[in-house]
Amino acid sequence: MKIEIIQGPTLLQKVSGKPCKECAEDKAQKILQEEFLAKTDTVTLSGESPLETGIASGFAGRP
Repeated sequence: MKIEIIQGPTLLQKVSGKPCKECAEDKAQKILQEEFLAKTDTVTLSGESPLETGIASGFAGRP
């Protein structure tokens, strides 16, 4: 007697109810990334850095 196992196509079904833990973690991570990327950086330039002051006073930058 010959026996064969025939496997059919994989069937995925959406199950309603409580979301999986990984899905909730993925969603939370996505929200954190979006919030991080939405923040804007603020840059203030004073023009009085120690290097600039040294250059203006003739310091060559080497001891």
